[in-house]
Amino acid sequence: MQVTMPFIEPRLHRIFGSKLDDDARDSFRSRAGYMPRWVNVSSALVSFTVLMACVADIRGGEHPTDKAVIEKLVTQLEDSSFRQREEACQRLRRIGEPALPALRQAADSQDPEMRWRSLHIIQQIAFDAQLAKWQGAWETGNGETMTIAGDHWATSHPVYGSYAGKLKVVEIGPHFAAVDMHVEQGRTKGKTCRAIFHLDDKTLHYCGTYNVRRPTKFNAGGGDVYYAWQPSNQRNVDRDSTIK
Repeated sequence: MQVTMPFIEPRLHRIFGSKLDDDARDSFRSRAGYMPRWVNVSSALVSFTVLMACVADIRGGEHPTDKAVIEKLVTQLEDSSFRQREEACQRLRRIGEPALPALRQAADSQDPEMRWRSLHIIQQIAFDAQLAKWQGAWETGNGETMTIAGDHWATSHPVYGSYAGKLKVVEIGPHFAAVDMHVEQGRTKGKTCRAIFHLDDKTLHYCGTYNVRRPTKFNAGGGDVYYAWQPSNQRNVDRDSTIK
């Protein structure tokens, strides 16, 4: 099975903007061994670890766990400059869990925007933590594969073909996380698959549909597709079949 894979660099451009300069692109290509326009699904994209290394090079880590730095960024959430407030949001989200105590305190602020931004960042950090658990390559053992790298997913099915796109965690509940999977490549390009995910030990349970109603249980039927994904032996970018 063949799949076109020229979409990696454009996506990195969308993620990192001007930071994806010539040097960064060359680094990405050299690590990935730069792929031709058409590649076999079994070696699709690059290994997950290589991709993450490239992302780290381009994006740059945000690891200021110093309390003073975090408190300064939280204070910046009520800056008079919209750009400064947005920058603080992005940096606090990248810092992640170490920023939560200060953000929870800021969520009790009398300032409406400070409260809203703090709660929003707390939610985004929770979504990012959930998404981090699903990273890597998955398979069913029946020729169906899925890979999640960052907020991008790629799937392959021996009958229904290959698909790829971006995913977004929209809600975390007690039994599953609700995820929107926008299709950017494949027969259903332009559509959004409404899915639920739950990681149980080493099994990533998935149920998705193109119907308006999102699944609430991990069962197939009525337009809902269910897969129980297991970690792939290859642990690289294979693609999988959440989509029919």
